[in-house]
Amino acid sequence: MKQLPIAIPTIERTDKQIFLSNLPTEYHSNVTIYAPEKDCVAIKKKYPHCKYRATPAIGIAKTRQIMMEEAGRYLFMVDDDVRITESVWSLEKKAVTNGQKLTVDTPELWDTFFSQILSALVSGAGMVGVTYNAQAWQISKEQYTSGIHGPARLWSVYAINAKFANKFGLRFDNIPCMEDFDFNLQLLRSGIPTGAITQYQWGQFQSNADGGCSTYRTTELQRKSALTLKARHGNFVKVVEKKANWGNGMSIRTDARVQWAKAAESGNCAPLNILRENERT
Repeated sequence: MKQLPIAIPTIERTDKQIFLSNLPTEYHSNVTIYAPEKDCVAIKKKYPHCKYRATPAIGIAKTRQIMMEEAGRYLFMVDDDVRITESVWSLEKKAVTNGQKLTVDTPELWDTFFSQILSALVSGAGMVGVTYNAQAWQISKEQYTSGIHGPARLWSVYAINAKFANKFGLRFDNIPCMEDFDFNLQLLRSGIPTGAITQYQWGQFQSNADGGCSTYRTTELQRKSALTLKARHGNFVKVVEKKANWGNGMSIRTDARVQWAKAAESGNCAPLNILRENERT
């Protein structure tokens, strides 16, 4: 799927490239790893067919901004520890359940997955993600059948229309953390719909695992990011305190609850299920 370049940000996880280890080799030439130079050198030994872009250890928000600025029209951003699985509708449970995992041995599933992501972007979505596996049960049969729902929180795995972002001056680097919340809200408030593909779901080993954002995210940085998100999108964001099992002294974290539908309504976003009738390419 050459029309959809893949960008993977990573730091201090040279031996734990879970997403890349499950991606068929024929896709590797379409992947760019964004990481500190020493990590690029180490990862390249195992995955020599990927492209590499050395970035300072400057935080995920600034790294994502670099990715977007270097993108063409569309870009698929995915965290290094993400696993993708098909979703299946269970008549017995009347809910979404796990289907087949996307691995190196299922290139045809990857082809279909990327085709669906790209189709949603071509049809007019500005940001298209995948439902988090712990929340997949919330998908209705109608949403599952339509193939996409939203607006909703999108994080860890999503594709973007970089041309939309550049046209409206939307950025990833306004907030050091919660950059995905902020970017999603910028799109919705600009009238550009976002959503999640329902027939796939993603998961990860654990939040705040060694490496990645855990190398710089602190309780105070998390708090400042939530407050900045509230200041930027006040009518749609509520700052809350939550229990956390992140370690690093973060037994309680400051977080944000977002009214995604209200933000979409403020921007007069088109419903996702009719995007193909109103192509905005």
